[in-house]
Amino acid sequence: MKRIPILLLVCMWAFLPTPAGADDGGWLDWLYHLDMKLVGIGTEFHLLCVDKADRAGRCEDLYGIVRGRRKIPFDEIKHRIDFRVAFYWKYGERFSDVIDRRSVKGFKLMGMYYYHFSPAFQLGGGAGYMPFFGDGFDLFSRGIVTPISIVWSPFQDNQFWKRLFFRVEESYIMQGFSGVNFGNSATNFAKTGVWNPSFAIGFRVRQ
Repeated sequence: MKRIPILLLVCMWAFLPTPAGADDGGWLDWLYHLDMKLVGIGTEFHLLCVDKADRAGRCEDLYGIVRGRRKIPFDEIKHRIDFRVAFYWKYGERFSDVIDRRSVKGFKLMGMYYYHFSPAFQLGGGAGYMPFFGDGFDLFSRGIVTPISIVWSPFQDNQFWKRLFFRVEESYIMQGFSGVNFGNSATNFAKTGVWNPSFAIGFRVRQ
């Protein structure tokens, strides 16, 4: 039954008519391997794009705020630099070995680079940091490196559905975690560094 609200949230997010913050639109993301499960929403601000002729330009209008250089159509982008902003929250138990239902929240702030093989497929990576906060523990943060990020938009033949995309990533969260970081000394949970796979589904509105 816990999966039903999450699936409903996926559907709502995919059909949002306006983006969460940038012309890229919004996405819903799952993070794994932290013991607890985190789910979140986010967006990416496109800072710089380079077209197939290696000419730099702006990626988006950002609702009329960004002016100046030529805007590069999405289908012509070859290189892209983004700033990612995401917000996450815990669902279920904090740990697998003790009962602890208190909240855990976090942000992901990252610089990302993507190479556009085609409008349907992009490959990239990036780095940044994640601040964590919640009930019973002080704010702390961890560095994060994402060596691989794969974005796939499978429905290029449809003018509307080509905006839907799926993203799979593998990231490394530095320093690791322990129960003490999250205000719980009873759990045996402890990791010195965390390889963190994630899956996201989103919808572009700038395309």
